[in-house]
Amino acid sequence: MTRILVMGANGKTGRCVVEALSTREEAIVRCASRFETSASHATFDWELRQTWRPALEGIEALYLVKPASTETNPDVRDQMAALLDCAPELRRVVLLSEIDAGTRAEDLDERRVERLIENSSLEWTILRPHWFMQNFADPSFYLSQLKTEGRVSVPTGGHATSFVDTRDVGDVAAAALLDRSHAGKHYTLTGPASHTWADAMSMISFVSGRQFSYEDAPLEPYLAERASPYALRKFADHNRAVYEFLCSSASSAISEDVQQALGRPARTFETFVRETGPLWR
Repeated sequence: MTRILVMGANGKTGRCVVEALSTREEAIVRCASRFETSASHATFDWELRQTWRPALEGIEALYLVKPASTETNPDVRDQMAALLDCAPELRRVVLLSEIDAGTRAEDLDERRVERLIENSSLEWTILRPHWFMQNFADPSFYLSQLKTEGRVSVPTGGHATSFVDTRDVGDVAAAALLDRSHAGKHYTLTGPASHTWADAMSMISFVSGRQFSYEDAPLEPYLAERASPYALRKFADHNRAVYEFLCSSASSAISEDVQQALGRPARTFETFVRETGPLWR
C-alpha cells in the first residue's frame, strides 16, 4: 500500500487524480484542502506552515501543485523546499508543471521548481500538460463568457492547440504515483490532435445547438489588459511566456506521452465536447 497526499484535491487536475486513485486498491489517498478535515482529508494551507507537517505525516507519495507567489511568500521554490523538509517518509513526488516549462528562463518559477524536484533525492515525475479542454467548461475561465457573450477571445495567432483532457492528466499522475517505472521522466501531455480555437468553437456550437465564435486577440493589448501595477513582476513574465507559446506553431505539437504512460490513446477534444454539451446549451 502507498500512502498518497493529493494537493489541490478540489482543483481541475487534483480531483481527477483523486478519481483515478479511487479505483486502485494499493493506494491510501489523503486529500489536501484548506477547509476540510476528515479521515481522508487534511487541512493544508500554503500560508499556514503549521498545517504542512500534519498533512504530510506518514505520506510516501505526493501530487505536488506549486502555490502562487505572494508578497508574503514571493519565493515559490524556497517555499516548496521547506514543504519537502516536512515529509521525512516521502519517497516519490509527481509535480504538476506546464507545457514548455523546460525551455523557459531559469529564473522563472516554473523552471526553478522543476530544478528543485529534479535535483532532489526523491523518485520524481514531472507533468507538463497543455491547455486544458475543461477550461471551456469552467465558469472561472471561458464558460461564463461563452454563455453570456457567445464568444471567447484569446491570442493564438491563428495557431492550433493540442488541448489535453484533465482526466488524462489525472490518470498519468496516478500511474506515476504508484509505479516507479515513471520515475525520472518528463511527460508532455497533449491530446491526440490539435485544433484551432475557431474549430473548437465550431464543435461546441454543433453539439450545443448554439452559435459560438472565437476572436484572435492581439497579444500585446491582451497582456497589457491583464497586467496589474500591484502584481509581482513574475506574474507578467509568466503570462507572457504562456501566451507567446500559445501564439507559436509549437502549440500545435502532439505528444505521445499519454499513450506511453497509460498504454492507451489520449482522450479527444470531440469526446470532451460531446460529453460536456449540456453545459453550453
